[in-house]
Amino acid sequence: MSFLLAGGPRVLSLSEPFRLHEVFPRWGLWWTYRQMSKAHGFKAIAPRTRLSDAALLTHLRDAATRNAMSTVVVKETFRSDREWANLRLLESFVSSGEPVAAIIRHPVDCAVSTLKMFRLWRGLVGHLVRPIVPDLPLFSGDADIVEYAAKTWCDFARWCALHELPVVRYEDLVRKPADQLRTLCDLCGITFDPNMLDSNHPRGPFGGIGDPGVMTRPARAVSARSVGRRRQLPLRLHQTVREACAPLAGTWDYTL
Repeated sequence: MSFLLAGGPRVLSLSEPFRLHEVFPRWGLWWTYRQMSKAHGFKAIAPRTRLSDAALLTHLRDAATRNAMSTVVVKETFRSDREWANLRLLESFVSSGEPVAAIIRHPVDCAVSTLKMFRLWRGLVGHLVRPIVPDLPLFSGDADIVEYAAKTWCDFARWCALHELPVVRYEDLVRKPADQLRTLCDLCGITFDPNMLDSNHPRGPFGGIGDPGVMTRPARAVSARSVGRRRQLPLRLHQTVREACAPLAGTWDYTL
C-alpha cells in the first residue's frame, strides 16, 4: 500500500517512520532521508530524534508542505506486545481524527509470513542488524513465533472492531487492486490516480523501514502469489493458529 499510494500526485508515503526515528542513530536517519530526497528531488527532511508521537507527525506534515505535497501516508504494522509494541502510537492516530484504514490478512498466511521473517532475524541477518536495533525480538523457536503471530492477529481483529475501523482484506486487495485501492483512497480522503497501479510509473517520495525484500527490490505489479500459504505451515503450528483465531476469523469470511 505504501508503494501504490506513492504513485499518486503529491503524496509523501512513509513506511513506519516512527519506528525509524525511534531506533536509527542520527547518522542513519540522515542517510535514509538523503537517499529518498536524492532519488525523488525532494527537499531534505532534517532528522529529528526523541520527539513525541504528535511532534514527529507534525514534523512530517511540515516536511510534506515544504515539498508541495498534499498528503502524508503513514503505513504501520500492528504490534500489541513484545519489544516492538506500538499500540499507543496507533491509538494516537485514531484519536487524532485523521482517517485510519486497516488491512487484515488470513491468520495462517500471517503466521507463515511472520515465521519467515523471524527465522531470518535468528540467523546472520539478525546478528548484523541487532547492534543497530538492539530490541529486535527474540523467540525460542517456531512454536513461539507462531503463538506470537496468532495472538497479534487476534489483538488486531479486536482492535479494529473496538474502533469500528474500515477494514479491507489483503486477499481482495491483491486480487482486485483497482477496486480496493479506490475504496481505500475514498476512505482516507486521497485522490485516486490510475498511475498508482502502474509499477512502471515513477513514484513520489517513498521510503522508511520494513521488510528489506519489499523495500529494496525493483518495482513489480501487484500479485496474489502470497495468498493461500497454509501448506507451508506444519500441522501442529496450523493447529495453534486455528485454536487462537477461529472464533474471530469468520468475521472476515476466513476459514481455518
